[in-house]
Amino acid sequence: MSDLLSSASLLIAIVTVLYALWYPEIRKGIKEISATDVREDNKVSDVAGIILWRALPLMAASLSLTAVFLKDAILIVQNSWHVTADLRSRLKTYDAVSTAFVLVEAFCIFLAVLIFVQTVRLVINWWTLRGKPKV
Repeated sequence: MSDLLSSASLLIAIVTVLYALWYPEIRKGIKEISATDVREDNKVSDVAGIILWRALPLMAASLSLTAVFLKDAILIVQNSWHVTADLRSRLKTYDAVSTAFVLVEAFCIFLAVLIFVQTVRLVINWWTLRGKPKV
């Protein structure tokens, strides 16, 4: 189980570092690059580039990572639910590594949802920019 926790932690750290590095560009594509009265092709291509080279790879990585480790996290949670022993025996059988793994997976799910929402917001902004009439 500790190998599983180590690999999950390392992979989520990689995705988190990439997200931290690319967050300013993603935020710029959502908040700062906005539609005016006319279509500006440079803005459309900027947002498309952010989607293609930043948001989609992050979304694919985070969703894949979530999917890979989700089964193990669900099994750990199910096993802990089915323990019918008293508190003393639960404390004796407590597994910190399994608990940490579930926490890492929960963070991974949160990050995947966050990146997914930001990608959708980028696509909406891109669609709005494309929809403006050309001059």
